[in-house]
Amino acid sequence: MRGIVIGGGEVLGARWGEALISQMKSPWDLGALAINKVAGRALDGFAMRRAGGRTRSPFIPQIGGQQRLSTNAIGASSLDRLPAEYRQSVVSTLQRASYVSVRDEVGLERLREVGIGATLAPDSVAVLAELRPPRREQGESMVVQCSRSWLRRDGRSLVAFVREAARQFERVELLPIGLAGGHGDVEAMRAVERRVGLDTVSVTPVSSIWDIADTISSSQVFVGTSLHGHISAMAYGVPSIALAGISKLEAYVNTWARGDVPISEGAHLESALERALTRERSILLENGQRLASLAARSTENTLSSVAISLRD
Repeated sequence: MRGIVIGGGEVLGARWGEALISQMKSPWDLGALAINKVAGRALDGFAMRRAGGRTRSPFIPQIGGQQRLSTNAIGASSLDRLPAEYRQSVVSTLQRASYVSVRDEVGLERLREVGIGATLAPDSVAVLAELRPPRREQGESMVVQCSRSWLRRDGRSLVAFVREAARQFERVELLPIGLAGGHGDVEAMRAVERRVGLDTVSVTPVSSIWDIADTISSSQVFVGTSLHGHISAMAYGVPSIALAGISKLEAYVNTWARGDVPISEGAHLESALERALTRERSILLENGQRLASLAARSTENTLSSVAISLRD
């Protein structure tokens, strides 16, 4: 008998081609992204064969009689975007799971639509402040992040906003968070640095997740497209602004932020910044602690369900 736990990530809507792209370095990932748009199924097949995969989904296994599956705060909001046969394979596996928890209300509804009862729980990164208490004093800095694709869509507005914000903050730290292939954060942040052209606006070197945690925890505000950037900010009680157009980010913020995180298009970032900075830090910290407690409980429930099902 074997227990399997799937924890975190937008795993239900993931496909093999996307998994392959995530392992590619720039600029090779750009070519693969283009292929994925016009021949996604062909890329899925190639990626599955290359990885030796045996299931429709790269992250959802097919379980047999000697296996027990539980999920912990996974992303399910993209389930409805899968081709029908892929979706049916994923749904069939989850219907046999011992315990299913998802990280946002959109994902919860997606599973209800296919007859799967699930529990709502925040992402496990919500406990980050307990694992990594702030290491630096809070400075007069703003942290900005965005993906390559978002910058391509609304870069002019973001650059103008950063240039203006540099007059308000001692430093603007451009933080690449999406380092896997397909994200392009490093290129995006370098482009913003170059286009803004101010000494007080620079790319922050990142060598580990702790660099990301320390940079966000010591800032006055975080602005970005990264879901886990925002989960980190919420854990530390740091005000944040979600750049609009990222469905999984908006689903999570609308579920857990209690209205404290503005979702803004590039053209409205200055007013969003004003709103974000009016948030009481104590209230944000209280919500962060609440989410950490819920996330820890969800992890306990997930592991308990596996242990119980294995005994049965």
